[in-house]
Amino acid sequence: MGDIPPGVDLSQIPLAPNPNGDPPNFDGGPNLETTILATGIVFISVSSIFVLIRLGTDLKNTRKLHLDDYFCLVGELAGIAYWFILYELQVKHGIAKHSWDIAASTITPSVMKGQSAAQVLTSIANPLVKGSILLFFLRLFGTLRWVRVLCYGLFVATLVLYGAYLIALLSLCIPARGDPWDSVLLARCGKTSPATITIGVCAVIIDLSIFIMPLFIVAGLNLKPERKRALAIVFLAGFLIVVTSVVGLAYRAIVSSGTADPIWTGAKISITAYVEIFGTVIVSCTPTLSSFWFSIFVKSSFYSSLRSRLSLSKLQGRSTSSGSSNPRYHDPTHSPSADAEYCSQCEHCQGSKPEHTPSSTQELVETPIAPSGSIQMSTMITQYSFDDSYGAHVDQSNQKRMKNIVRDEW
Repeated sequence: MGDIPPGVDLSQIPLAPNPNGDPPNFDGGPNLETTILATGIVFISVSSIFVLIRLGTDLKNTRKLHLDDYFCLVGELAGIAYWFILYELQVKHGIAKHSWDIAASTITPSVMKGQSAAQVLTSIANPLVKGSILLFFLRLFGTLRWVRVLCYGLFVATLVLYGAYLIALLSLCIPARGDPWDSVLLARCGKTSPATITIGVCAVIIDLSIFIMPLFIVAGLNLKPERKRALAIVFLAGFLIVVTSVVGLAYRAIVSSGTADPIWTGAKISITAYVEIFGTVIVSCTPTLSSFWFSIFVKSSFYSSLRSRLSLSKLQGRSTSSGSSNPRYHDPTHSPSADAEYCSQCEHCQGSKPEHTPSSTQELVETPIAPSGSIQMSTMITQYSFDDSYGAHVDQSNQKRMKNIVRDEW
């Protein structure tokens, strides 16, 4: 790595002095490994699920994938590859630490290659995921002239911006054939720092334009006010991506202006970079969720089965809650011989003890009512009839009360 004075052990020299004057902690010290791991797993999982829903919904509804779907898918894969490289650099080489806790010998050719590959991946993923939103707007609202002009303008600006940065990156941070990966190349790659500031400012402007434009589109749609508000809230979530982009720009400005801890600040830039990529993917896939819900999920057998179970559970809950006040439900303290009238209405005496007769002059006969079809209910609906030979002995008001019980149960 360049000209190194003889006898100097780079494994004992930190990349930067500790402002507190403390000795370096090469084997420990604070690091961002947990933050990188946790945020990566969460954002990769959520964004991947959203991408799968988007692709499945489009294949179900249109039998094909559109250009915006391919942009979103490739951008997601590039973002995942970027995160894996970043996490591998942290795990194997401990890069995401304070500069004074990292030995100079850590910056090896393999680390430099990993960092260069990560920057190339971000310059590919960002225009793809942003372009997927613009292409989606063109597909849905391309008949509006102002939307068409604005989307094409932003799309071209995005490609030119990140394309120029990618060319500069490849020319400055990748050595020519035969040249080594050394400190000279590292210093030359540092010349791209001003370009990252320019790209960051332009990216914030593009993001604001992308996430403000849908608000004007929604305002012109012929929808109910509550539906418009729901769509506006969905697109307003994109402003979280703008905030992430602004934070990343602030970190880049700190590194460009000079900082005592460039490695730690650079790791924070990397975190905001993949959060912005995956967040943009999530926002770009959000409008598809409504179509997935109504055109696929609601019509699925799983949803029908789940809805049936929930309905049955609610019916059982109502039956249980009304059992304490309904005399037809069995009371465990009830003695059949104690109350003949209560016994004539007791479901336990009627169901589990059909031979039981509450009184010598009264007999209650039950006939189950079979609803049309094969409807199953948590409580049995019964039709009560009274034998003619004993009908004269049954009080008319009691018969009326029994019919009311059956009607209320239904």
